[in-house]
Amino acid sequence: MQVSGPDGTYNVPAGGILSTSPGTTHKVGVLGMFTGGSYSFTAFATAGSTVSKGGLGYVPPQIPHVFPLTVNVSQPADMEPGYTLFSLNNGLLNITPNNDGIYALDAQGRVVWYYRDGRYMLEVQRLANGHILVMEYGGTMVYEIDVWGNVLNTYLPGPMGVHLLHHDVITLPNGNYLTFAVEMRSIGGYPAGPTGCAGGVCNVVGDVIVEFTPAGVVVDQIPILDVLDPLRIPQMDLFNTPLFNLEFGTTTKDWSHCNALQYSAGDDTLIVSCRSQNVIFKIRRSDHSKVWVLGSNDASSTGDDAWPFLTLTGPGMLQAYAHSPKLLANGNLLVYDNGDYRPQEYTRLVEFAIDEPNLQVQQVWEWVDPDYVPPLYGYFSGGVDALAGGTALQCDGGLLTSGNINWVRLAEVNRTTQEKVFEATIQQVNSAYIAYRASRIPTLYPP
Repeated sequence: MQVSGPDGTYNVPAGGILSTSPGTTHKVGVLGMFTGGSYSFTAFATAGSTVSKGGLGYVPPQIPHVFPLTVNVSQPADMEPGYTLFSLNNGLLNITPNNDGIYALDAQGRVVWYYRDGRYMLEVQRLANGHILVMEYGGTMVYEIDVWGNVLNTYLPGPMGVHLLHHDVITLPNGNYLTFAVEMRSIGGYPAGPTGCAGGVCNVVGDVIVEFTPAGVVVDQIPILDVLDPLRIPQMDLFNTPLFNLEFGTTTKDWSHCNALQYSAGDDTLIVSCRSQNVIFKIRRSDHSKVWVLGSNDASSTGDDAWPFLTLTGPGMLQAYAHSPKLLANGNLLVYDNGDYRPQEYTRLVEFAIDEPNLQVQQVWEWVDPDYVPPLYGYFSGGVDALAGGTALQCDGGLLTSGNINWVRLAEVNRTTQEKVFEATIQQVNSAYIAYRASRIPTLYPP
């Protein structure tokens, strides 16, 4: 099948041929068209000789209740090739009809693929087989879809024997998945006044790193309460957030709030980001021991005094209540630094070079978009994707207007020149929008 449209002519790749056997009736899936574009199709068939038939035209209709997207910068020649994949939500805010769904933008910022099923979605990522792994907000399920919208696998925390599945899910080299669940423990030793816990005994919710197979069988668990100090509370207001009261049916404390995982195959370690603890740390999978901790010794506890903290050398500063650390090919760490609780709260991208043997860290790059004064501040959510060509894709998923309305920004920056090569905003006066992360995928078609 040949497709001709506003951006040229191309042949549908093998991943778009949906027929599985020879015959006279075939099904072909065409992806990447945008609303209002004029397209024509030419079909080719071979049975001894090749024949073709064209003349079929198509203009994609308007997406129902489409979101307000403004493209401020688009320099396709300077961008990483591919499509920007992200989840977008406003249904959580009781807005009807809503735009909850997964979307893909081309280099011009046009919506060329989307998926909606009525759920509020958090993490979405493209798998090696071209399918998309989706994590529903609230931790109620993880599911796998193909690009045609078919649900292929569903993972529910209850049958897996865990509480919730949340924030991140990654694929290990053995084909298994890693994600976060949660557990609750009653722990004493907290200050009764600030925590509100009778006798200083709190129902503490900590994260659990869970490894499960594609069949949904849990094969390993790492409780973060056994890795970090349960009495460590960098910010009491985060600790007192009643996020898990409904799940456990009682008053709970949000102790760790982990939000990201990275796997390092070279030494079989995990890099973990826990926002409520204000640390990013590396642990060995073999014995769960800490290799290093990116953060600061906190005065709330003595239990972290012996942790292997990295010492910042040279100019710069450590992250503050961050999201989305990405392990780069050179061993550095690229981080979406939300910047909470600083004297001036603003969000940046920052790259750290880690000297593991000497437990030292250097800030080697940062980007604060100079086009915004004061700087943008995403107080929650957000992420960064390190792209192969040397750019970084930033998703500011939790920005606020002066009227306290949430809005979203997607931006791509050249990490060498500091030039912004793409920017799109999703903002509306009386309607809030939230995103989590974004990634750049090479193609919409499966391999």
